[in-house]
Amino acid sequence: PDVMLSVKVTAAPYGSWHSPVAATDVAKETIRLDVVRVDAATLGKDGLVYWSELRPWEAGSIRVCSTDTAKNENDSDTTQWTKGDYNVRTSVHEYGGAGFFVHAGTIFFSNFDDQQLYKQTAPDAEPIPISPPDSKWRFADYHSVPARRFIVTVREDHGVVLTGKATEPENTVVSVNTDSNEQSVLVRGSDFYQWPRLSYDGKRLAWIQWKHPNMPWDDTELWMAQIFEDGTSIIESSLVKIAGGEGVNVIQPCWSPDGDLFFISDSAASDSYWSLYRADMSGLGGHCKVLGEHGHEIGSPPWFFNEAAYAFNPENSKEIAVAFKQNLQLLNTDTGKLTVIPTNFCGHSFIVFSADGHILTISYGVTDFPCILRINPATGKVDEICRSSKPISSLDNISIAEEITFETTDGDHAHAFYYKPTVWVYTLCIGVTTTDVVLVE
Repeated sequence: PDVMLSVKVTAAPYGSWHSPVAATDVAKETIRLDVVRVDAATLGKDGLVYWSELRPWEAGSIRVCSTDTAKNENDSDTTQWTKGDYNVRTSVHEYGGAGFFVHAGTIFFSNFDDQQLYKQTAPDAEPIPISPPDSKWRFADYHSVPARRFIVTVREDHGVVLTGKATEPENTVVSVNTDSNEQSVLVRGSDFYQWPRLSYDGKRLAWIQWKHPNMPWDDTELWMAQIFEDGTSIIESSLVKIAGGEGVNVIQPCWSPDGDLFFISDSAASDSYWSLYRADMSGLGGHCKVLGEHGHEIGSPPWFFNEAAYAFNPENSKEIAVAFKQNLQLLNTDTGKLTVIPTNFCGHSFIVFSADGHILTISYGVTDFPCILRINPATGKVDEICRSSKPISSLDNISIAEEITFETTDGDHAHAFYYKPTVWVYTLCIGVTTTDVVLVE
């Protein structure tokens, strides 16, 4: 027979309710998933998946881990790479993000304490510093392709400030030879750089740049140049601005396997919403909008490096995995057809399309903690590789966000998430005036 439990509900003002959910309990049992990657030399054909996770119980250190999905199809055995005093975190642009990269079975990472660049050839190998110890260089946003033996990355030089040569750090795009560890400056002159990306054949380099006082979601520019085979220099005569400029934001450039350059922009042609474009490589601005819709954005403000909202299938230049309208979707770039991939999650970032036919994302839901998904779009099979916390057992004491829109004092509209106080054994006193806490980013 059913049992009716009698529970006393207390009437009390907001702010005085005692929640059974303690912040310390949530923090100590929750890791932060930082980025997911595959080996740039194999494009993921080997089935290896790499990621980084912040662990509260290790003083907030970020560790690089991996799993072999070819061997562990139904059992996600995790291999930890970085250990001890190594903390995989970069401080480029202060916010950092995506502090490691994988190339030919070797991981390259920024260590938080000294901001040096390290490489590690195996999980049980000792990391080796490959940047000068006293250079005060920081590194972030790494990229490479199978055709090349060098990595391109953003380098931020703080040594010029300490020596009095400049009043602020110098940002450049550099290459790092994966064999000799030698570095070469490829691009300099702008205040900030992001998203250096090599074409699949390794012959061209694209990047985002911008200057003060802009932020990376304000006025930015997309540039492209040919690059020498050894990665030591770009070909200056081939340098061309592809998109962006005053009043236009450009983010997330990405090459198709066939050599087309794509990017996200909020130009007038997209009603100031971030939309996906195929670039006019002549630099004349005749870009083709591939995906975009009034009221819907692709991508998010790039506070951190490498939060990719879309990725090409390395085996199919016409197929893109993209986060759009709170779904992970497949886009055919020829027809514009979108196909939703059911995942039961509403947010997807750090998207990677592996050459073994799987899509990797860090995904989250309204009531689900972030997790790394491995998705087979052909079969619809969705596997969880790593979860940031155990599933929520009950929503009785969890506030669910509600999207609200309200008019501002100047007649415009603002958007927000409203979290209604929720503790199931409490109710609001009748006649008590409520007070909301507002957080503005």
